[in-house]
Amino acid sequence: MTEGKDRKDDQAPQAEVVPVYEEDVVAGLHAHVGNPKFAEQPKFAHVEALSRFTRDLTHLEFFPLYERYRKGEVPTLQDLQKTAEYVRNKIARIIKEENLAAEESREEVQISKLLEGRAENVRKAVNRYVQTVIRFHTAKRVMRLRPERERDLMQESDRARRIAHDSLIESLRVFSDAVRHAIAENIIKGKEIAVWDPAHPLRRSRKDDDRVFVFSPSFLNDRDFIRNWAMTIDYSEKMESIEKAVKEEM
Repeated sequence: MTEGKDRKDDQAPQAEVVPVYEEDVVAGLHAHVGNPKFAEQPKFAHVEALSRFTRDLTHLEFFPLYERYRKGEVPTLQDLQKTAEYVRNKIARIIKEENLAAEESREEVQISKLLEGRAENVRKAVNRYVQTVIRFHTAKRVMRLRPERERDLMQESDRARRIAHDSLIESLRVFSDAVRHAIAENIIKGKEIAVWDPAHPLRRSRKDDDRVFVFSPSFLNDRDFIRNWAMTIDYSEKMESIEKAVKEEM
């Protein structure tokens, strides 16, 4: 009668499942890549970090979007940059070839100014937003330990996070509005327009996709999805930095 009991006692203890907090993982990735001595770290440190952050990634809320992003099914900052450059170059060419006066080219110049540096603006907005997400998570943890003393810190961190989120959304909206305006003004001709909607993955016919990209209204109105898109962009760029460091030491 003790056979069953003995088998039960011989079983190895089950490992405790430790929950993975998304913000902790992202904060760790930022700490590794943002280390002032990042370039001086030995190869094994980068390999270990790459393995750890790849493993942790599968537990994160934005992982499904990250997979789509790596497959090319989601617009990248490079897509935004190429679109902005194409529209601005096309405007410059039109003004030169048609010898348009300042009064005649007012609309075109306004579109060009809105798109100038827009991709880099979005990149910085993404980084600021992710940083505020990390700080808000840290503030919440501190407040659990000292609720009365740290309540103001958490509220301020939450406010900064919302402001950064709004700023990112506005920058994406300015980009899309400017491109749509260029389309309406017939500035973009002979170019395929890819209107990206979260429900429909991009279909890239070749690696060097030369389409003009614009975000759908449903994307721009979905704060949660923009949050995951920003986290995906940020995580992907940080991982690429580690991958590059590993390759340089080979």
